[in-house]
Amino acid sequence: MATTYGHVPVDMTIDEKDSLMFAFRNMELKMTNMEKDAQEMRLAAQETRFAQQEMRAVQQEMQASLLETTQIVRSLCDAVKQLVPTANTAATNGVSNGSLSPH
Repeated sequence: MATTYGHVPVDMTIDEKDSLMFAFRNMELKMTNMEKDAQEMRLAAQETRFAQQEMRAVQQEMQASLLETTQIVRSLCDAVKQLVPTANTAATNGVSNGSLSPH
């Protein structure tokens, strides 16, 4: 059976032609699978980008919370610093007077 490849005639048996068609279909199937895999990879990349955006948002929330907590702790420390000298003075006065209460 004479077949042409481009303009060049090629003699092939039916088995060779069937084998070639099978290989061609197999190649098409592999290409289809590769296209599906590529689509899945694009989807996974998109999901990864979305997860990264969510992680950045959580990180920003945590940083804001940490800043707020730091400010609260600093305020508490300032309040304690103001109370400590008063407590130290009262204790010193109490000890110098010979009692625990200032008189």
